[in-house]
Amino acid sequence: MTTTGPASSIGPAPRRSVRAISPADETRLVECVQYLNLSEMKAFCRRHDLPLHIHLERPDGSLRRTGDRDRKDVVLTRILDYALHGRRGGPTIYVRSVVASGPLPAPLTPRTRIRYGQYEKHNPHFVETMEALTDGGFRTGLEARAGRASTGGPGPVGRVPGRSGVSLQESAICRLGAAVANDAG
Repeated sequence: MTTTGPASSIGPAPRRSVRAISPADETRLVECVQYLNLSEMKAFCRRHDLPLHIHLERPDGSLRRTGDRDRKDVVLTRILDYALHGRRGGPTIYVRSVVASGPLPAPLTPRTRIRYGQYEKHNPHFVETMEALTDGGFRTGLEARAGRASTGGPGPVGRVPGRSGVSLQESAICRLGAAVANDAG
């Protein structure tokens, strides 16, 4: 998709009245939305024309949608902003200065800048080189998230305070409540 700016990539936001909810209901909605799975988030974003994918700035200044979905915490923030305030924000845009125009140079050095489109997590040489350059500190996305989970650190969207898990029934109730609240108005 070719566009000239973030607003034009999703179209103008229609006027929407937002039903006021109590602070307790808002807190509960925020907690419930954290448990939406990827297919539920995608469906909600499509239905309400919320950006789900990252966009790149081209050399001419226009935007191109990538095949990469935005981070879960960013998408959940968009969903909540729309549900609670009726605001429809634009997509995440990587400016042209951080977008690769070619393959990674060889060899990789500590001064090599890795731009969007050059990260090769399935290339063993790339991963080995990154591990060597970071004294073993480099981890691919899945490994990094697993490491945070094993140490009790926050996951990609953080932990819900006081909650060690959620039952299937409660999860279904949360999703239903979030869908109803989001569609109100």
